[in-house]
Amino acid sequence: MYERLAEAFERGLKGAMKKFYSWLEGLGIDSGKFSLDEVEEFLRTNPEVTVDRTRELETVAEYMGYYSRKKSEVLHIPILGVSGSGRTHILRVIFGFSSNVGMRALFMDAAEFSEVEAESQRFEELLEEVRERRPDILIVDNCESDANIRYSLRELIRAKGRGVLIITSWCPVTWEYERDDVEEIVETTEEVFLNPFSPEETFQLISKIASFISDGKLNIPKDVCDEIHRYSMGIPRVAITLFFRGFRESFRSGGSGIDLKAVRKAAGAMGLSNLDELLSGLSDMQLLVLKHIILSRDPRGIRPIRLVEILNRDKATVSYHLEQLLSGRVVTRTKLGRFAFYRIRRDLLPFVQLRLYREGEFYRA
Repeated sequence: MYERLAEAFERGLKGAMKKFYSWLEGLGIDSGKFSLDEVEEFLRTNPEVTVDRTRELETVAEYMGYYSRKKSEVLHIPILGVSGSGRTHILRVIFGFSSNVGMRALFMDAAEFSEVEAESQRFEELLEEVRERRPDILIVDNCESDANIRYSLRELIRAKGRGVLIITSWCPVTWEYERDDVEEIVETTEEVFLNPFSPEETFQLISKIASFISDGKLNIPKDVCDEIHRYSMGIPRVAITLFFRGFRESFRSGGSGIDLKAVRKAAGAMGLSNLDELLSGLSDMQLLVLKHIILSRDPRGIRPIRLVEILNRDKATVSYHLEQLLSGRVVTRTKLGRFAFYRIRRDLLPFVQLRLYREGEFYRA
């Protein structure tokens, strides 16, 4: 019985997707490019389409020039940005630029060695690569993913020997939490923060994505881009996600392309409609709970018992605040066997990070 139901489900799914993709093609959109993965690959392989991050990139380039003259120093530039702010893209631009000025760079993702231990074979292989290649620049992305980042950075610096320019990327909440420990290993030369885009920069981003998915055939009205900016608050990945979901909402309602109504429906589905009210209504304890969910390296989320230990509160208090966050659609709950894990909803994560970072002094508990 279930097998026949599954077959019927697949027929319905394929039929619906076929209709949607045909609808996109009718708008001049290449349906094969209509995905976040395709856009990320496009941005990764085409650094020249970077929307204005000139000031941030020039800051890094100046330190690259300084280091190239005086390679005996250890310099550290942390790139800070909320989830979806384009940190990886900026690092890829820097990596590509390094070869243009004759500097050897090694790019690595801290998520790959997030579980390293002293005798980890994978990490030893990475250290050996550093010893052999002797890069001028070490680029380490997603440092918040590594529970042993202090150890990892120390060993990378030791493996290089003498001087090195280290460029790292961090969620700003994690950086504030880890900074003192990291600076025992390597002092911060300068922090570079990736601010959310302005309305004009969001317009440029959406215009470039629209051109990519339609081979230059599609133009998005300025008022639609302004509405995307209003809901996304200029966070690049949120803006792109909202842009794509706007097309799906338009298709479902029988529209002829993305418009203001479709963007608003998509924003509602993503939980962005009353975001200011939602964030401003969070209590101090709820913000502390959210902070420690962010700081948890477990991809499944955090268990309530762990929050009880960290916050030194009783289980009933922690459970109450988690239930409030769950009912407000700020977090999700996943049950694995007897255990429940809580995570911040992906679409809301960057906004929570930004709120906590801007008020970081208060929420250091």
